[in-house]
Amino acid sequence: MKNGGRRPGAGRKPGTANKRTREIADKAAAEGITPLELMLRIMRDEACPEDADPAQKTVFHSLRFEAAKAAAPYIHPRLANVDKPVQIEPLTGSLSDQGSAVLTAVSGGKITPSQASSLMQVLSAQARVVEVTELEKRVAALEASKHEKS
Repeated sequence: MKNGGRRPGAGRKPGTANKRTREIADKAAAEGITPLELMLRIMRDEACPEDADPAQKTVFHSLRFEAAKAAAPYIHPRLANVDKPVQIEPLTGSLSDQGSAVLTAVSGGKITPSQASSLMQVLSAQARVVEVTELEKRVAALEASKHEKS
């Protein structure tokens, strides 16, 4: 694109506050209660009327639950899957042999399918490194033989 149009990756990321939004949020916090504080107040409020009927109690508890759900991401980090290191037989032989060893490890229950996928991606990257190395050697050999002939 020339001198116009959107540039990929340019600008503020979605959800990032601009200067005006940040001012409004800071002012609201300085003046009183923030949305998070309100959610926490609702979540902690146990003052359900004694004479409330079961439907009202259900609504009250549902409101508290929704407030807790909405506040949770601000308080607790989202849990991420963490793979534990695993021990498998060394990957030797051709890349095809190594891929077969990974599949055998999955089918034998030694590693999870997601771990196998990661290992296969590593093997694929290694294959590309080997290809580039071999190509560099071939080009160097061709250039050397070309210089010898001249």
